[in-house]
Amino acid sequence: MLIGPTIEMAFRQSLMRSAGSFSIFFESPIACTLIVLSFLLFVWNVYRAVRPKKAWEKALEEGE
Repeated sequence: MLIGPTIEMAFRQSLMRSAGSFSIFFESPIACTLIVLSFLLFVWNVYRAVRPKKAWEKALEEGE
């Protein structure tokens, strides 16, 4: 929560320097890697939350 205002300020400064173009975030290979990694982690977490549990996982939960 403390980092939020700092990140927002840096985001705004980046957009001002690039004249409002979002392409500045995709020009650097490191930035692209981090964006792709963040997206994949997000998709993985959504997948894990939505997928149906297998029978053996349910049995383990009931046994505990």
